[in-house]
Amino acid sequence: MMGSPANEPGRHENEAQSTVQITKGFWLCETEMTQGAWRDVMGMAPESNPQHPVTSVSWEDCRSFIAKLPKPYPGWRFDLPTEAQWEYACRAGTQSAFAGDIDSMGWHFENSKARVQAIALKAPNSWGLYDMHGNVFEWCRDSYRERLSGGSNPFVNDKSDNSLRVRRGGSWYYRHSACRSAYRLGDPPDFKTGHLGFRLALVPDGL
Repeated sequence: MMGSPANEPGRHENEAQSTVQITKGFWLCETEMTQGAWRDVMGMAPESNPQHPVTSVSWEDCRSFIAKLPKPYPGWRFDLPTEAQWEYACRAGTQSAFAGDIDSMGWHFENSKARVQAIALKAPNSWGLYDMHGNVFEWCRDSYRERLSGGSNPFVNDKSDNSLRVRRGGSWYYRHSACRSAYRLGDPPDFKTGHLGFRLALVPDGL
């Protein structure tokens, strides 16, 4: 079940719940993409700390990064996760606002000292994924819509010039309520900020 119930504290109208089925397995990187990994692939990083998540990268920059990666196993490809894949992985089987105690799992405005933190310093969720709540927002593959799509393997890909792209997860710059599993925003594909990065997915072809 994507989205949040009407009584969840901090809820926004663009989180109306929707039933989703993901029909094929996928892999998600256990951490946010680091500046070190970005430099290894792209030749340079926007910042200089190899263990910090890469930030100030647009959705379009992420597509360029992925295009430079070697081909994985036959039948698979590297990509950004869809919004449904991201939320499924973030929740790790939970339906509460967070997948655990937010202060134990996530960096947000109230505990980050107003700066980005190195990856994997907080506890992971029960599926071993770090920093799904907070530290930096993460780009998803989908175009943004005010209402979540439901059904089988939902994915919105609007190629018009004014199409926004989804970001998820909250950040060190936002209060903890914006780090909820269901919190979602949309920004232009060329948008960049110092609290927005991404997480790489390995997905089967056709998903």
